[in-house]
Amino acid sequence: MKDRNLNVLIITRSEWDESNSSGNTMSNLWGSYNVNNLANLYCRGTLPNNRVCKKYFSISDKDIIKSTLFMNIKPGKQFEIINEIGENEVSNKNEEKIYSFFRKKQSTLAIWGQELLWGLGRWKNKNLKDFLNNFKPDIIFFPCNTYLYMHKIVWYIQRITNAKVVLFHTDDNLNYGLSKNIFNRINRRLIAKTAKKSSLNAALNYCISNKQMTEYSQILNKELKILYKGADFLKDPDFKELPNDILRMVYIGTTSYGRWKTLGLLANVINKLNENGKKIELLIYSQYEPSDVAMKAMIIEGASSFLGKIPSEEV
Repeated sequence: MKDRNLNVLIITRSEWDESNSSGNTMSNLWGSYNVNNLANLYCRGTLPNNRVCKKYFSISDKDIIKSTLFMNIKPGKQFEIINEIGENEVSNKNEEKIYSFFRKKQSTLAIWGQELLWGLGRWKNKNLKDFLNNFKPDIIFFPCNTYLYMHKIVWYIQRITNAKVVLFHTDDNLNYGLSKNIFNRINRRLIAKTAKKSSLNAALNYCISNKQMTEYSQILNKELKILYKGADFLKDPDFKELPNDILRMVYIGTTSYGRWKTLGLLANVINKLNENGKKIELLIYSQYEPSDVAMKAMIIEGASSFLGKIPSEEV
């Protein structure tokens, strides 16, 4: 980012929290950018937790529901906050319970219900327009995801601000998938169609691997670039010797998008290797509790364990 005077609006679904993988990635990418030229619009009611950004606009599902029931409710609020890590770790537990419930059930109908609420919710209002008029974004940076309403928010803001859009593809959202469930197949097609429209509208598309770059370039007939996280390699890594001969394999990140299936296959291989004595164990860390189906596939006693959320500084 050569021009430090450009205002960048980062649009995410969740709050910018450095203690999870997505928030840590955002801080890694934008940590050296001028804080006065950064803002984050997100679609949760919980507070952010990072040292990089101070300007925010929040729209929550709870506010969207209220706006469909009461005409005087206009969802969305802008605020500023200067964070020290740890200040905002206590968040809206009731809201998180709702999200956890739908994540565990993995119901396509529930996802469509959420999309319907956002379609009815009156988020295109004065609150959002005032925020955009105050910040005046030049660039919209959007980590591409599976939520259709998030793409519609990007399209709307792009249209009324004329800001250039930069998409960051970290998961495969352009392919249809091979689910046997008719609802899942329809949903995957909707996601792929929507993500493709966003990608074609974008001035620049980033991805995270050469394979993804090749496949997406063919699908979109557009050039993509690879964007990696940065790291400090000047210091030698601080390795710790294990107290025994057990090799620990660690996975940190989401278990969604079918990743739990791959982790399940790996756990089964480890289980077979451990038949004559424990040699390897797989430790799985994720900020969100996986679905019951995912847990059953991934977790094998003596081979793999799910350990929940881990702060980024402990990784």
